[in-house]
Amino acid sequence: MEQPLKNIDNQSAVSAFGDAARFLRAVKYKGLLIMLDEAETMPSAGRSGMEQSFLNLVMLMAFCRQRQDIYCVYATTPYFDHVFSAQLRALGVDEGLKEWLREQYQASQIGLSIPDSRTLLQLASRIYGIYEMAYERHQLPGRSWLATQSEEMVSRMTTGDSTRDFVTGVVGRLDRTLQ
Repeated sequence: MEQPLKNIDNQSAVSAFGDAARFLRAVKYKGLLIMLDEAETMPSAGRSGMEQSFLNLVMLMAFCRQRQDIYCVYATTPYFDHVFSAQLRALGVDEGLKEWLREQYQASQIGLSIPDSRTLLQLASRIYGIYEMAYERHQLPGRSWLATQSEEMVSRMTTGDSTRDFVTGVVGRLDRTLQ
């Protein structure tokens, strides 16, 4: 029986992402999407763990920058930007990469518009479909209830609201019906 990989070095990991992206392109996908969430928890890894985590992230971002078939998205808070900038200085990251990272961060600060109501209602219907698979159908309210609830939420949305707020609202209302 083959042993699972325990420690993969940076170069092997980056190479594996490249191989995965090439495979996806070969089967007619546009490439590989890497999504990172909770990046701001890196400082909790301790000093040496944090430095290695930042180095890994910088290496991944630099690699993504060179590729047309690998897309890297990371969700962070403004606190992370402050810590990450300080860490980049401490690690001596090259100025070109720092500027590119700054541009990426600024681009990510652009607010996303709320999708049109038809798209949000379709999203609510898909969420309902997931609930149908997860729970017995008789436990759920009917689709007409969902449509009414969703239309009400859409009508109350303001420019400060996001798609995430809408999804949270739909899930919250469905969860309350199951209690």
